[in-house]
Amino acid sequence: MDHIESFQIHLNSKYLSQGTINNAFFYIQTIEVPSDYQLHLSVINASIPYSFYNVNSNNNKLVIYFSESMSTTYLFNTGNYTINQFLTELQSKLVGFTITYDKIKSKLTLAYTTNFTISTTSTCLDILGFGDVSSSLLSSINNTITSINCINLQAFQCICVGTNFISSSISIENQKKPTVICCIPISGNPNSMITYVNPSNYKINIFASMFSMINIKLMDQYSNYIDFNGCHWSMTIQLDIVKFTM
Repeated sequence: MDHIESFQIHLNSKYLSQGTINNAFFYIQTIEVPSDYQLHLSVINASIPYSFYNVNSNNNKLVIYFSESMSTTYLFNTGNYTINQFLTELQSKLVGFTITYDKIKSKLTLAYTTNFTISTTSTCLDILGFGDVSSSLLSSINNTITSINCINLQAFQCICVGTNFISSSISIENQKKPTVICCIPISGNPNSMITYVNPSNYKINIFASMFSMINIKLMDQYSNYIDFNGCHWSMTIQLDIVKFTM
């Protein structure tokens, strides 16, 4: 394959054509190439605000059964929590429970006056250290439950940049999810800026001869859209026109 020409396109979610900050559509002047050419797409760099929360609408629900027919749903306030702040939030919601935290093992123990069960329909199981359990209910023993895994307030492992184009890029998590063109490591602290520069010049073949629109989806490692709380991101993408030769 012979590289012919490149175009860089600078995107900013504030100026999206339609959609939302985390699912943005951009329309540009049409770029079209003959059938014996290919278009390759890459993310050159990105600046993304660390404005999302480690406790958010995707992981803030706890469902507890006190009998087979009686359950209570607790919703934690969203925000960026340290472990001590989250323990305070947990205790404020779970009235009547005794909550202890083992700092050495990073595990949580919940105790109540009677036996209870935690439903796996709860979305906060990873945070509480109950992720990847196989049963539908986590039952207390002698009125207590201790987390199986470590408490995990690192809800985001990376920012996955998805797009509407079909490509040879493979997602092990779910091959029916949008094509992921890069995963951006999360560094720094909340309220800082996450910056990314393509370290290997990786690009994907979008298997299209025409380019006039791109859909940028910003997701977590589970393909959930990330809530940036109204803060905008910027990104530079590159289109390489390549002549296909056998």
